Amino acid sequence: MDTTLSKIDHILKRMNITGEKIILFLCISIIIYIFFVFYKGQTKHIIAVVGPMSGIHEKNGKAMIKGIYLYLKQESISQLTDELNLEIRIFDDQNNVEKADQIARDIVSNDDILMVLGHYYSSTSICASKYYKEKGIPVITASATDDTLTADNKWYFRVIPGNEMQGRFIANYILSTLKKKKVAIIYEKGDYGDTLRDSFTKEALKLKMHVKPLGFESKDLDKNVSDVVSRLRDIENFEMVFIAAHNTSSAKLIASLKYPGASFSIIGSDSFSNELFFHFLQEESFQEQASPGYHSEDIYGSSPFIIEAGEEKAQKFKKDYMNSFKESPTWVPACYYDSIKIAMHSIRNSQINDIHDIVQKRKNILKNLQNINTIENSIDGVTGSIYFDKLGSVQRPFYIGVYSNQHYVPALSQYQPIVDTKNVKNIVKKMLKGEIIKIGENYAKKVRVVYTGIDINTITDFNLADQTYVVDFYLWFRYEQGISNITNIEFENTVEPLYLDDKNMIILTGVTKVLDKYKDNIRTKAYRIKRTFKSEFDFHSFPFDQHKLKIKFRHRTLTNDKLIFISDINGMSGKDENSNLSITGWTLKNIICFKDFITNQSSFGDTDLFNTQNTIKFSRYNSEIHIKRKILPYLIKNLFVTFVLLAITYLTFFIPSDQFSIRVSICMSAFLTTAFSHIKTGSNLPCDYILAIEYVFFGVYAITALSILIAIICYRLYQTENNENLADSAKSIAHQKRKMTTIFGLIAHPMIIISVCFLLYLYQ
Repeated sequence: MDTTLSKIDHILKRMNITGEKIILFLCISIIIYIFFVFYKGQTKHIIAVVGPMSGIHEKNGKAMIKGIYLYLKQESISQLTDELNLEIRIFDDQNNVEKADQIARDIVSNDDILMVLGHYYSSTSICASKYYKEKGIPVITASATDDTLTADNKWYFRVIPGNEMQGRFIANYILSTLKKKKVAIIYEKGDYGDTLRDSFTKEALKLKMHVKPLGFESKDLDKNVSDVVSRLRDIENFEMVFIAAHNTSSAKLIASLKYPGASFSIIGSDSFSNELFFHFLQEESFQEQASPGYHSEDIYGSSPFIIEAGEEKAQKFKKDYMNSFKESPTWVPACYYDSIKIAMHSIRNSQINDIHDIVQKRKNILKNLQNINTIENSIDGVTGSIYFDKLGSVQRPFYIGVYSNQHYVPALSQYQPIVDTKNVKNIVKKMLKGEIIKIGENYAKKVRVVYTGIDINTITDFNLADQTYVVDFYLWFRYEQGISNITNIEFENTVEPLYLDDKNMIILTGVTKVLDKYKDNIRTKAYRIKRTFKSEFDFHSFPFDQHKLKIKFRHRTLTNDKLIFISDINGMSGKDENSNLSITGWTLKNIICFKDFITNQSSFGDTDLFNTQNTIKFSRYNSEIHIKRKILPYLIKNLFVTFVLLAITYLTFFIPSDQFSIRVSICMSAFLTTAFSHIKTGSNLPCDYILAIEYVFFGVYAITALSILIAIICYRLYQTENNENLADSAKSIAHQKRKMTTIFGLIAHPMIIISVCFLLYLYQ
């Protein structure tokens, strides 16, 4: 052993390798090892997003990306993507089967890809799914609705209902809500149209409806559409046409079929709720451009989701989306927002950083996705609670919208899933009335939509101290006949109670009914109201403050599973910055109307509900008038004297040092005047926190205190300079100190002002 060590030592000496070099070598080795472990060892993880990113369907692809981006831009999610070295990689299949096939081959050959979001179409998804299934790559789509996609592939998931649910739901809606029994279905042959035809026809026959299916090929579209329209006209006594086709085909059909005064109604599949459908319709029909609504008016269309009818998360999503992209979202970005949310949830819970085998990583993600299979394990998304059935799809009713003035808006009747039927009484009776429908093993109840609008006439008696204001406005409701006591609403922020349609109180509360109209089963009620309202104002940025003058109300008894308020965007006048509304000293920024929810919890004294979180949720309607103070007139009126005093205090540095009383008097005058303004400002506002304007006062206090201090120092130094008993050198030093002190004041004074201005800038 000793001999071996001696030989090693001899070799090291011959190579001139000392102990210090060995230690240095080991340190470098450790650093390299750490680098490879923490950087090279951190494998790149990719989520592939596949959709139509170019071509005629480009808008749909961009909508997918916008929804995904909006989720990923959240700070907590950005941190997670950094930790996982996660990348979003976008692929463009143009909704083309051949391109989708090639892209799927490329994806499965990349071992960095964890999972896939897409494809957009059912046809492209089905084409690609065989490769993902073979390679074991989890996929989530938020748009492809063919049921075989998830039924035949455990690796494929869908966050919206499929065509089986869509077709059956539309059949129930036509019968229960639209009260039609004789239906012609025009379908585009292929994966999408065929499955919708089958599910709709099966359910319609079960409901004893009369159905006539008419199919057409997507190739040579103009000729085939013309042929199918001719065949439709040969059918007698049909009341409704259901169109199950893609965007382009549907637009051509509508341009050929729909015209004012037609004897039949039209309802379409989810392609009708897509913005591309209306885009293609306008391209296809000059009548729709020349006479808005010529073809589109009163056309119904199903949708996986309608944001205006959604709950709190949907309204927040809409607000964030509009702030980011300056446009209103459709269901596409909302559903793909949910798809990336579920993907990130599954990746987070799969501990993929502890696993090196990509196959095992994907299996872990699959397992996590499969565990989202009950309402208890559901993910709370923009579109609602999301959980998968045994076939990897979501089971819930579709939404129904209708085109009105070229806007796709929620229809007046929607259906929401019934999670627990035990608490529902008289189910059979309600099913006969159309209040409840059954689709397979799932029940859904009708929810009434009330179009609500507010037009502001005047705003008067605006009182900042009391935080009150008087609003004169029109309020109206438009709804399907059958809702009882629609006007039994509670205004949450009136100073005194306000009632509608209460004969004993209506005269006392400044309410005038101006319209009560009934036409085609639609009732419209309108009122003119003048009342004092109260809001909580935020004065932190005063006098750069902006305020929201709110009007808020909800129904007193009908919860959101029975009634929801939605803005009547077609009926409101759309007052904005250019409105004639005015408040002295304020600028009107805009007026927004929206719905949200108010939630309470109570057991109602029911022993079965003790120790449970029984939630009572009401739909609430809000109108907000956003105003901003006109800052220049306020500053001139209230702070002009302060600005003058600041200038005068600066001039005190040029007053001779021996004029001590004059300098101090000026500073004290500035101090006392500012203190008076400070007290007056504070007493006029109902707040106990520091206001932005107070930094101006604090700045003046600092400047006056500094000026007085400098006046004292300079006066003392001046006396020293003129003391005949001191040596000339001492006098010279005193003179230099007095000069430097004055220069310090000349610099510090504007620096304080600049600091205050910077603080005020932060408040704007």
